[in-house]
Amino acid sequence: MHAIIQSLCTLWRPSWQGMVMGELKYRRGGGSGGPYKVAASGRRIVRVSASSEAGERMDLLLFPAAGFAGGARAGEAGAPWHRFSADEVRRYSASLGDHNEIHQSERPIVSGFQIAEAMGALEGDRDFRIRFHYPIRSDEMVSLRKEGKAIYGVTDVLCFIWEAL
Repeated sequence: MHAIIQSLCTLWRPSWQGMVMGELKYRRGGGSGGPYKVAASGRRIVRVSASSEAGERMDLLLFPAAGFAGGARAGEAGAPWHRFSADEVRRYSASLGDHNEIHQSERPIVSGFQIAEAMGALEGDRDFRIRFHYPIRSDEMVSLRKEGKAIYGVTDVLCFIWEAL
């Protein structure tokens, strides 16, 4: 999964500075991945995708951060899962070539890619979709709550919903 994420980061545009992910979908396909075809479209809401000849595919939607002004109440928190340190967030983003300043600040926002890879490691090698509701800042404890096929990632608000496809 890391290679397809890196391919998506090659599309970076300065006009995307400060945008956040609204949704990420990942499908493994049948082969080892690569070489990747990457594409982006849109202005206010940006769709970015990468696909390989082997059928691996990742699609994401980027939104202006202003769209995340408030968060939904988290409800029951669930079990503590992970606290991403600021250094961990900055190193991960640098490893991808992700130039979005929101991942490099003093208290950076955790990359949606980083959450996707961490959840992939937790839930196994499968196709999934994550809908992001509110950004996670470094040093916030993220708890997970499972309801049916969905896993809810929460801090003091609902941050994401992960679902197997």
